[in-house]
Amino acid sequence: MKFTIMILMTLVLPMEGHCCNGNGNNQAKCHMQKASHALNCNQDRPAATIKNLETELENTIICNQVPLKEDNLTAFLYNAHNHVGNLTIYANDVMASSNTSSVVNTSVQVFLPVELMAKANSTVVFCLISLSTDHKVWNGSANDGHLIGVSVSNITVSILKSPVIISVRSSLSEMQKRNFVPKCTFLNYSTSVFEDSGCSTIWKAGEDWVNCSCDHLTYFAVLMTSPNSVSSKDTKILSYITLVGCSLSLFFLLVTILLYFIKWRVLADQSQKVHISLAVALILLNVNFLLNDVAVLVPAICTYTAVLLHYSVMATFTWMAIEGFHLYLLLVRVFNIYIRRYLLKLSLVGWGFPAIVVTVILLTDKMLYMTPSPAENSTSNLICYISSGVVHNVTILGFFCLVFIFNMVMFLVVVWNVCFQQPVNQDKNLRHKAKDTVLVLGISCLLGISWGVIFFSMGQVPTPGLYVFCILNPLQGFSLFIWFCISKSRRSKDKHSVDTQPSST
Repeated sequence: MKFTIMILMTLVLPMEGHCCNGNGNNQAKCHMQKASHALNCNQDRPAATIKNLETELENTIICNQVPLKEDNLTAFLYNAHNHVGNLTIYANDVMASSNTSSVVNTSVQVFLPVELMAKANSTVVFCLISLSTDHKVWNGSANDGHLIGVSVSNITVSILKSPVIISVRSSLSEMQKRNFVPKCTFLNYSTSVFEDSGCSTIWKAGEDWVNCSCDHLTYFAVLMTSPNSVSSKDTKILSYITLVGCSLSLFFLLVTILLYFIKWRVLADQSQKVHISLAVALILLNVNFLLNDVAVLVPAICTYTAVLLHYSVMATFTWMAIEGFHLYLLLVRVFNIYIRRYLLKLSLVGWGFPAIVVTVILLTDKMLYMTPSPAENSTSNLICYISSGVVHNVTILGFFCLVFIFNMVMFLVVVWNVCFQQPVNQDKNLRHKAKDTVLVLGISCLLGISWGVIFFSMGQVPTPGLYVFCILNPLQGFSLFIWFCISKSRRSKDKHSVDTQPSST
């Protein structure tokens, strides 16, 4: 009788439970099928779907080892009870196994050290997910389309002394190998962002395999980044520095504008009006940059923010060039510099030229402003900006190079004129003008130093350069505020000394 019951059980169990109500294998395949459908058809919360799949596979009860395949998911479940030694898992898009001979053309290898396997008294889960490179989970990051998940049921694995080694066959083309380098990252479920903390990349140019050494288990991916890409830790620090710096710069610029219209406008000269125009351009730049974190979530707002951000960047560069030109006229061309409607013409150039460039781009292809673009040297951050690298390089990097070179030439010409060309017995008023001009030139130089980091790095900004850029940029608004305060204080003293000086007969 017992023998008959055992025979019946072996015949019935594999047939019951078409989906998640059957045995362990059927349950795992069912959850893989659901996860695959969710990842392909509903991309709203890919990180949550992957996390749920990981949990369900960990809870699957197996006797020994089970390879599974469902659509774009390839899994391998291994019962680690009484396992001794290391464990290596081999996989490709079709098959995964702990036996290398079972997998043809291996594209992924995972080495689990003794330290980990000694803790793993339950199921070890391996899952290879193949997704399109434009899938939402990648968030704009360049990749080969594979997510590699490794976990152990009922154990949170972190800070291993002997790291887990994930080896991935490189899919870089010859052109990509020259312009990009692979970077080992993992998917943070809470933020849906790829980070690299706890993982190091072992790879040399020309090698076919990328080795990721990580001290924890989760879902990993190899992203393609520029040679000077920024780590997730530095990205977070730079984001805070930028947020605080832009806010401080915006505050001092707004105070400067307010004081100008309340107290200084009546006695303002042409130079101060030029500086105020630069301050307004910087206000537009800081406001649009600070709005990016909100605008990136709404496509319609993101488009307008991208247009305004591009315009404000170009307006800032244009007014920086006008500053150099105006200061050259002020000190070098001291005489015969009257220009009819001078400020109106400067304003037409300062505000009109960027408007023409942006309008031409919108009329040519307005889709260039429609989608968020990955931030420079970042694998996760998105900004509402120009989606075309060519347009960005021509209108921003190229234009700034011209402005930077022009201002440096003006700076050298003015310094030469002040230091070597002025007579020894110079009038006191001209000397005061020279001091004011040198002070303003110092501020103008400061305005160009942080942007010059991008110029000298030829677009590939190293991490120290980004720190310099993010720290110096807030000084723009503060420097203009200090200059206005010093300038007004000096003018008040000069006026007071003239009023109290005894008149000569």
